[in-house]
Amino acid sequence: MSSYYSKLCDQALLHLAWKGISKTNRESHGFDQQTIKDFSDHLGENIANLSRELRDRKFEFGPARGVLARKEGNKRRPIKVPAVRDRVVLSGVRLLISPRFEQFDQDCSYGYVRGRNVRDAINKVKDLALQGKIWVLEADIQKFFDTVNQEFLIQEFTKQIRAVSLLPLLNQAIRVEVGNLACFQPYDRAMFPAPDSGIPQGGVLSPMLANFYLHQFDLEMTRNGFNLVRYADDFVVMCKSKAQAQEAYQLSVDLLEGRLKLRMHHLGEADAKTKITNYYDGFTFLGIRFDKGRLYPSAKVVARLKDKIGRLTQPHPHHPILNSLVSLRNTLEGWGNAFKGYDSQLIFEDVDKSVRASLTKMLRAHDLFRRDITLGQYHLKILGIPSLIRFLPRQELSPSARPSLSTDVRTRSEGKPSTVLPSTA
Repeated sequence: MSSYYSKLCDQALLHLAWKGISKTNRESHGFDQQTIKDFSDHLGENIANLSRELRDRKFEFGPARGVLARKEGNKRRPIKVPAVRDRVVLSGVRLLISPRFEQFDQDCSYGYVRGRNVRDAINKVKDLALQGKIWVLEADIQKFFDTVNQEFLIQEFTKQIRAVSLLPLLNQAIRVEVGNLACFQPYDRAMFPAPDSGIPQGGVLSPMLANFYLHQFDLEMTRNGFNLVRYADDFVVMCKSKAQAQEAYQLSVDLLEGRLKLRMHHLGEADAKTKITNYYDGFTFLGIRFDKGRLYPSAKVVARLKDKIGRLTQPHPHHPILNSLVSLRNTLEGWGNAFKGYDSQLIFEDVDKSVRASLTKMLRAHDLFRRDITLGQYHLKILGIPSLIRFLPRQELSPSARPSLSTDVRTRSEGKPSTVLPSTA
């Protein structure tokens, strides 16, 4: 038995792999309906069974649970959620081979790379513009995860990673089927790629495999002197002139379509997903709008947040209010931390207003708030809901955005919720 595979069979490694997924949503489950909590209730036995199946060469990945995740507008993204036991094995594989993949992470790549994030990518774009690279190639790969060429991926994996003993597992992992496909309407069903195409969105190995697949693109673009900034399958190229941006576009097409067998949206197409623009004319990258030197969350990102706020605060007789408040708090804290370094004050104020209105409506629907009162900052604090404006450095706040003592006193005098929350929500 080879070293990689024998290490994967070891219970100690599988326990370590389990720790990597055990802190996620405990109700998360695959097509087999076993949740993370169910798996943890019999952890020792489940790990021992996985180890034995792997050693006996009897382990097989089960079908995934298909989910259509919301995107901006009415768009949806097909996600394949693996069974918990499959996630443990996949996490074990990732632990073993991720060090081998790090050599393929180029300086221009920011997504799924340790020590790099969206903010780093945005700052790089800004720095390049300050250096005079003000012509921007905004490019878009069509359905990247759904169209990755599996044959080419396996060929490159065999040649570059050389973990031959893991190839059977890798082949199974990327070709996993959707077990609940029949539950979807025909139009929705067609959104899921066939098992012999792409790499699963939602797969444990998919981010690492995506960067590995695109590393040749990164290498050739930088070798040819282009200032590429890529985050997963989203990228821009910062250029000194419009002519250079057109050259960058042509090389991108040659590499992505010719060598990597993908498909780009082309310049001049009706949807205009790929275009060349001047930095100061404005463009959007990774949810950030670049607008005449100002950077702030894009309209689509804000709309998506407001949509989520509306869903989280939708009154539901069988959904505990406390769960809704916790989810809302976590969403706002994540959003505030993500966008606090940008020109976000007006947007934060607008979202705060939406949060107060939505929560007021929800609490009134549950008869937990007086009809003549609208939630203020004081009430949000009681409910444990953060105000986004608090994420901004104090010096960035305009006087009107800073709560005064008189405002706070007036809010208190106008009344508090008759009941904030029942003892058991």
